[in-house]
Amino acid sequence: HERDNPFTAGERIAMIKGALDNDSVDGARWMAIPIADADSHSVWVSTVKSMVPRFDVAFTNDSLTFRLFEEEGLEVRAVPYLKREEYSATNVRMGILERRGWETLVPSDVAKMVKEFGGVERVRELLKKDLPGE
Repeated sequence: HERDNPFTAGERIAMIKGALDNDSVDGARWMAIPIADADSHSVWVSTVKSMVPRFDVAFTNDSLTFRLFEEEGLEVRAVPYLKREEYSATNVRMGILERRGWETLVPSDVAKMVKEFGGVERVRELLKKDLPGE
């Protein structure tokens, strides 16, 4: 568990599934595949391509990832943000840390899972040095 990534890949996939199920998104229309960092930009795209089914478009808002896929001749599209200033992982983590309204920033099923995973305590432990006086 890390400060900026307090949840495991499995926990994140479960939360994504919960959010999409909550919105009645057909599970046959998407898949989440955890891919470990290649630690080398030169092999990142080939690593991804070897781990996932064939795809026509890569979606990312990360400028480096965008460039790497584009350099390999793949179509790349940015994903439009929805109220990015409000709905961000940083805001959720800080809301958990400061004990203020983070549950309103995620679907109810996700808030329930965060609690079931012990995520509230985990985030507070990882971020406690960010509290004033710590």
